[in-house]
Amino acid sequence: MKTTTTTLWVCIPTTWNKPPSVIKRSMKKDKRPFRTAATLQSETQQRLGFLGCGHMAKAIIRGFIVAGIPSDLIYATTKTPSSAQKAKQLGVGHIASDNQSLVSSCDMVFLAVKPQSLDQVLKQLKETVDTKVLSEKLFISIAAGKTCDQIAAQLGASHPRVMRVMPNLPVAVGHLAGAYCAGANVQEKDIERVVQLFSLVGGVLEPVTEECMEAVTALCGSGPAFVYMFLEALADGAVRQGLDRKVANQLALEMVYGACKLAKNDNLHFAQLRNQVESPAGTTVYGTSALENGQFRKAVINAIQEAVLRAKQL
Repeated sequence: MKTTTTTLWVCIPTTWNKPPSVIKRSMKKDKRPFRTAATLQSETQQRLGFLGCGHMAKAIIRGFIVAGIPSDLIYATTKTPSSAQKAKQLGVGHIASDNQSLVSSCDMVFLAVKPQSLDQVLKQLKETVDTKVLSEKLFISIAAGKTCDQIAAQLGASHPRVMRVMPNLPVAVGHLAGAYCAGANVQEKDIERVVQLFSLVGGVLEPVTEECMEAVTALCGSGPAFVYMFLEALADGAVRQGLDRKVANQLALEMVYGACKLAKNDNLHFAQLRNQVESPAGTTVYGTSALENGQFRKAVINAIQEAVLRAKQL
């Protein structure tokens, strides 16, 4: 649909057996009513539980709260009174006394503990939560490495419904870049609920095969850290040439933000955009040549590869 209006990317399930496709929905041209957070929650009253409340869980919760999801529908478990207090300040409505009570209270359970702790948590749930209760819940893992089938098997319930979602920290500011895959027992309505929930936050949630989830983990989950390192290096280089540190940091941020916005709007190959900046024998081509000599491209590709390998080890 051709339009010049502001758009929102939303993933919509197309058929029962096939993964959802991504469509471009115009917020002005599309006559269908847009489902706000308040509308979605009033229709479903889904209680969202977070087993673990680390950095990624907090980012997701913050995004949900900003999107308008009521605090009263958000539950979490924490390790310490201090972290419980921080979760409350963030907007978590209920701090569950233990994992068992959280699972029993919630409809959608986010497995948000570190990958190294996931086995222990799943074992505990299998031993303490009735199998019928486990079968009624939709489990969403944001942990790297462990597949939907592995999680389902460890839960031990009859036909457990498990999805994997790989978001990233910018979900906290309404700009998600991530992907999801669904286990064998997940129904179309489950996928729709998850996609709609994250679409309220903003950004993109792509359907991928489970074999690609580790690549998504490296690109989207770890990617922000790579970008921050690049920003740090850009600012350091400018400071070395005499620019004030505060000015260098601000200009680096705005430059990268603007470059990404232009790339998204123009929809050109990244190399074409780079060539537009590189004039013959100009400053930019000397700079990009220095990056090539320093094996910049190889270093970034290797960073993705190493992150993928580590995700598979977890």
